[in-house]
Amino acid sequence: MVSLSRMRTEAREARRLYPDPQKAARAVSNAVTSLGWIDGVGRVSATVADDGELDPAPLVTACRLRGIEVYFPVMRDPAPIQFAPAGSDTPFVANRFGIPEPEVEQDLLVTARELDVVFAPGGVFDAAGPRAGRGQGYYDRALSFC
Repeated sequence: MVSLSRMRTEAREARRLYPDPQKAARAVSNAVTSLGWIDGVGRVSATVADDGELDPAPLVTACRLRGIEVYFPVMRDPAPIQFAPAGSDTPFVANRFGIPEPEVEQDLLVTARELDVVFAPGGVFDAAGPRAGRGQGYYDRALSFC
């Protein structure tokens, strides 16, 4: 059996070889919008693409054009992951993992429970659909109420 660490490495390498990542990002955005997954919602979370991950920028744009507030993850230990609102002019700063996150006041942060839809990054998925992130468990803890 292949270890989860090995699967993550192989998936990362495969992502870097994808010939047209922007086309894939647009396809995901088109699928999400055409399937109605964001119809009638007010708040969604997205991520900033990192380490070859799918770029959520087309989806973020689609949400904003529909008047949906877009939030991004903020990782401040020991708290579970929280989410910060971010408009197109919100400054982002690198967190301790080097991943950009919105630079906003603490009182603007919300929990996953306060969002209508959470688009979580996923590096590895099994045949049944569950995701495996990077191994820190941030999203697992934030979404444990689901």
